[in-house]
Amino acid sequence: VKRASRPPRAQSDPTSSAKVEKKSVAVSASTQDNLDEEGQPEDAKVILVGRSQSDRTGEARKSDAASQTTPTPSPPPPVLPRRPLQEEIECDQLSRDLASQLSPSHKLHGILVPGPEVKRTTDYVSGLFRMDFTPRSRSSISTLPSTTANGKESELLSTSNSIYPSCDVNPRLTVASVDLPPTSPVPTMSSLQQKKQELMLRLSKKLSVLRSESVAVSEEISVNEALGVTVTERVEKVARPQEVAKFRLHVKEVGHITSLLLSLSGRLARAENALLTLSTTHQDRKLYEEKRDKLLCQLNEAKQLKSNIDQRSNMVSTMLYNYLTGEEYADYDHFINMKSKLLVDSREIAEKITLGEEQLAALKETLDQVR
Repeated sequence: VKRASRPPRAQSDPTSSAKVEKKSVAVSASTQDNLDEEGQPEDAKVILVGRSQSDRTGEARKSDAASQTTPTPSPPPPVLPRRPLQEEIECDQLSRDLASQLSPSHKLHGILVPGPEVKRTTDYVSGLFRMDFTPRSRSSISTLPSTTANGKESELLSTSNSIYPSCDVNPRLTVASVDLPPTSPVPTMSSLQQKKQELMLRLSKKLSVLRSESVAVSEEISVNEALGVTVTERVEKVARPQEVAKFRLHVKEVGHITSLLLSLSGRLARAENALLTLSTTHQDRKLYEEKRDKLLCQLNEAKQLKSNIDQRSNMVSTMLYNYLTGEEYADYDHFINMKSKLLVDSREIAEKITLGEEQLAALKETLDQVR
């Protein structure tokens, strides 16, 4: 957001600027190891600045004093979730349609239409990050042609077009028409098999689109990091060395705490979902319950660290607001928020790909059993 005018830059008192703390502490010995268990590189380990309560109180007072002469950046807008792709919506509808025609005890029920009790990584980090930012350049993903896993166009769509002959029939509309008939006759074995094959075709297309989306997010991460380099170079030119060090530390903390939260959330979700499949008398249930409780404690600890980092983020933003132009500050704001958002998007897409692959394998297994 460009600003038409900028108030006079406040003269900073060198004695009032907070020094960058040299003391660093790990979240905890067990929490620090979580990223390593996820296969993260050594340089991705989380090292967060430890501050005493008195330090935070002192900085809060300095921040209050600075706010009397320094304009404070506006608060963030409401958080918006990632918008699902059209292929995801179509697959979900087909999955619900097929599951409704299966017996409640059928093993496909749980995997095709996971219940609300099934946890995902994003369930535990909802509301912690600003998700309203949009990449500045994004290739179109949902416009890819409908293809199967081997690259050939789905024969299902052309068959659907022949059912409703028209010069400009929308394939997606015709598929929806076939999936949702006005009446609900008792499904035969052949019709169920046909629906399974139809869903497999759609799942193959969905996976192809999600993989392309994953590649696009990786490219956006690279573009955003390049923007971060540009912002850092500008900050180095206009800010004092201590302030530059504080800025660099904050950027590193944002990436580290986001990775830690996602790592803990993913492991906690897997532990919770494993408990759903175990009876109350299962020999491994106590082990999973202890693991869940430990992860939940670590997640709450990481959330508190995230809250502390957010408080320091306000101070860094105020400092940069004094030094940067409107356009330069907008670049920083975009970079630092997209840094977290893209990590969350990447994890969410990866989980959707894993689920789609499991659904495809389960459908193939049931078809092979009939043959």
